[in-house]
Amino acid sequence: MRVDFWFHPGCPWTWVTSRWLLEVAPQRDLDIHWRSFSLTLLNGCADVPKQYKERAESAHDVLRVVEAARDAGVPQPAIGDFYAGAARELFHGDWPMHVPDALAGAGIDPALAGAFSDRGWDRAIELSMLEAADLCGSTAASPTIALETAPDRAFFGPVLSHKPEGQAALDLWDAFVTMASAGAVYELKRDRMEGLQLPQV
Repeated sequence: MRVDFWFHPGCPWTWVTSRWLLEVAPQRDLDIHWRSFSLTLLNGCADVPKQYKERAESAHDVLRVVEAARDAGVPQPAIGDFYAGAARELFHGDWPMHVPDALAGAGIDPALAGAFSDRGWDRAIELSMLEAADLCGSTAASPTIALETAPDRAFFGPVLSHKPEGQAALDLWDAFVTMASAGAVYELKRDRMEGLQLPQV
C-alpha cells in the first residue's frame, strides 16, 4: 500500500508518528512516500513545544534538501533515512547538522546539500503543502497521511504521545486504515493529556 506522509522535520509529534509508521511498514507492506510540509511556512511552528521551537523553525531548510533529492530521483527509502538522520540531530544531537554528512549517511549525493540554503526550493514545498490541503482541507499540517486505499482524502495525524511497539503498533495502524477508509469519518480529536516521549531512533 502506498502511504503519503507529509512531515516537518522539526516537529516532535511528527517524529513519533513517523517512527510508528516505520515500525509497521515491513509487516503491512507499506510503500512510504515522504512529502514536505513546512510548519515554518504554515504558522511559524506555533504548535511545537517551546523547547523545540527554535530548532523546528530552522528545520524548514531540511525540506529544501528533501525536494532537491526528490527532483533528482532519489529513492523514497533514502529520503526517509535522510529525514531520520536530520531529526536525530535536531532532537538528540547538535544543530545545525552537517548536511553533506547526513546526505552521505543516507546514501544520497552530498552535493545536494546546496539546496539547504536555496530558497528556490520553497515553491516545491508550498506545492506539496497545497496537495495535502486539497486532500485534507484546512486542517492539513504535520503529520498528514494519505492512503492508496482511501483515494482523494487524507487525515491530519494521528498525533501520538509515544511510539507504540509490536502488536500495539499494528493494531493502531489497522484501526487507522479502517477509519481513514470510512467515508463517514469527519473528525476524531481530544486534548493532549499525556507528555511527549520522543523515541531515540
